[in-house]
Amino acid sequence: MRYKVFDVFARAPLEGNPTGIVYYEGPEDTSLMQRLATEFPVPDTLFFTRKANAASLFACRTFSPYEELAICAQGLIGAMYALMEDGQVGPGHYVVETALGFTGLLLEHCETTSIFCSLGRPTLSEPHEDERVYLARLGLTNGIESPPMAYVALGRKRLVIEVPVAALGQAIVEPAVTLDVCRALGLTGIVVFARDPNSPVLIRSRHFTTSLNGCEDAVTGGAAGAILAFCQQSQPKVNELQVYQGGFATRGGWIRTRTGSPDGEIWIGGTAVKMLEGKIHSFSANRGMEPMR
Repeated sequence: MRYKVFDVFARAPLEGNPTGIVYYEGPEDTSLMQRLATEFPVPDTLFFTRKANAASLFACRTFSPYEELAICAQGLIGAMYALMEDGQVGPGHYVVETALGFTGLLLEHCETTSIFCSLGRPTLSEPHEDERVYLARLGLTNGIESPPMAYVALGRKRLVIEVPVAALGQAIVEPAVTLDVCRALGLTGIVVFARDPNSPVLIRSRHFTTSLNGCEDAVTGGAAGAILAFCQQSQPKVNELQVYQGGFATRGGWIRTRTGSPDGEIWIGGTAVKMLEGKIHSFSANRGMEPMR
């Protein structure tokens, strides 16, 4: 099987989030995909799989080293860059199949080539008073009076908290605490963000996620989309944000998130840089690993 590794949401090598793209062969074996995703030293690995619908550009499944993800923006963007490099796609709209269902992709040429993927329409809700006992364990709002926060379901359900710029660098959550709070509240991650005081459409953010066993993720498309949905509650006219995630405990990257449709569909966009490519061994269910022929 061929593979490629892209730095997604990157403007240059060694930025953004490393993402594996595997040209998977044979019948779907989720156990094997999970093992391969654990073998790759990257946060997320997307596997091309067999399409169920001829109109789809491709079908895929995505795994972190710890679990399967229903949808992964960086994986979809990396996959489109892989196919673009193969000469299989050009500018235009496409439909692809994910574990969450059908989703739209847009390849557009601007100053740099950008891929946008749809994460659907968000659903927002407020934490209940009894849930705030768990949230206090995060330690993210100490010394901040009544910080705005909400649950945002956009493919995956996350808690989004807005803090002052000065507090963002100190926003650190222990992995075990992230896992405990997320399991108790049915979340997949904690998103902390601050608005740039000099630019209302520029956001700085951090994301702590169950998909990396509670650790901080470098750059996350879904988290950026959740921030846009959150901001639109108080500023409905804000239809696009530029998000810089990371740069503290992790490397950083740039994400574009926007919505222009009447139903509030959120789109995540970015660029990618290829870092690696090669072949991995094929696998037999009974005989284990054997060389490619």
